[in-house]
Amino acid sequence: MQELFQQGLRTQENSKFLNFWKIVQEEASKRNSVFFLDSGEGNEIETPEINAEDLSGWLIPKDQANEFDVLFKKFDNENIPKKFDDFYMIASWQKKHDSISVTFA
Repeated sequence: MQELFQQGLRTQENSKFLNFWKIVQEEASKRNSVFFLDSGEGNEIETPEINAEDLSGWLIPKDQANEFDVLFKKFDNENIPKKFDDFYMIASWQKKHDSISVTFA
């Protein structure tokens, strides 16, 4: 199951980031999508369980995720087709009480 939530990553990440990544992908899944990470955007938080920050990347519908994944893993953003431009967005985290959530905009 952990492997499923690692889709959308180009690099190996530590377990605390992967705990956050799972939250990101669960929110993406609610939108019938997969989030593909481009870069961190700051607004960082670290707890004993999670390393989180706002992220930029592509929120790709699941029916296009395999096609996008092949392009994404080439590490060549310049050659990602323009048809994916509208899927590029920011995943922002919020903390309410002791819970971290993510929104896409």
